[in-house]
Amino acid sequence: MAGVNDLKNENIRSVKACFYEGGIWTKNMLSEKTGLSLAGTTNVLQYLLSREEIILCGKTESKSGRPSKQYILNPDYAHIGRIAACYGPWQHIFRAEICRLNGETTFSRKASDTTGDAGLILRMMKSMMDSDPLIRVFAISIPGICDNGKIVTCDIASLENTDLGKMIEETLQIPTVIENDVNSACIGYSHMYPD
Repeated sequence: MAGVNDLKNENIRSVKACFYEGGIWTKNMLSEKTGLSLAGTTNVLQYLLSREEIILCGKTESKSGRPSKQYILNPDYAHIGRIAACYGPWQHIFRAEICRLNGETTFSRKASDTTGDAGLILRMMKSMMDSDPLIRVFAISIPGICDNGKIVTCDIASLENTDLGKMIEETLQIPTVIENDVNSACIGYSHMYPD
């Protein structure tokens, strides 16, 4: 049986999921979408506002005659670091980006290397974190088979059989998702074109 904290956390997750889908939300819209009561939705909104995870962005007409407050995800609540590794016969290319939560890229850089080992990725991540303290998670796209942070096989030989996830966790203490490049592309494509 779920406890009070479990229920509260599930309510917060439900409302946050709406904001991470994008768009502008009102309390009524969130209540309808999540199935939460208006009072419950108000509590979650107050919690998210206090953490600055969402922001009040305006008001709109409502059915009751009083203007409804509109909320959006705060794009600078956190930033996401992304690194995409690409195999090349003479040199490997690594594209690094920092994105706001609304998808806007604030930083982009390419690096190339003949070996493309884990040390290069760690240095890139460290440099990105030093330049942007809002980075809270990294997503790394690798041309190979990945299993829970470990690169099993890879087109870039120096990354093969590397537990990159563990290295990152021990060195930088930041959550990181490591995924196959084609899977990463499919996730992005399905997000942009959900139909």
